[in-house]
Amino acid sequence: MRHTLLAAGVDDRDLADYLAALLLEFGQHNRHARIRGGERASDDQTYNYLVDIVSDLSEEPEGAERGFLLQAHLGNYSLWLAGLFPDYIAARRQRAGGPDLLYYDELGRQGYGLASRHVLAERFGVAGIYREAAERFPALRAAFNRLSDRVFFPNAYTADKVIRNL
Repeated sequence: MRHTLLAAGVDDRDLADYLAALLLEFGQHNRHARIRGGERASDDQTYNYLVDIVSDLSEEPEGAERGFLLQAHLGNYSLWLAGLFPDYIAARRQRAGGPDLLYYDELGRQGYGLASRHVLAERFGVAGIYREAAERFPALRAAFNRLSDRVFFPNAYTADKVIRNL
């Protein structure tokens, strides 16, 4: 992950470590759809669409822990989905009129930006990581796209992949 980010012009070890952990954690069965993982997975709500995260986020009181988790998850899920599965996003857009990558960039940026300003971000030591992720979201997503194209789906050939790699 670190080398992929460096190639994208992102030189932040803490952010690279966070994103590497995100890749590992979201690789676990259905973890990408939950705001918590591991032993603290007491919240059984799952999210398959970003709009559902935004909807629940609007109902949370300011400063609430669950609100913070939803904000961070909005950033994480946007990056994971649009970063690792851009061809899925493109196919869904063509087939059913789904949103484009810019939609994911904007929601991801908003999620990380909101999370960076939450009181719990400072307490947990992630305010700077989320702030940097919000500021650099399109570059992070493009780095994830390259990682996905090179490592996860090297033999997939789509028009979108060709354009991404020009």
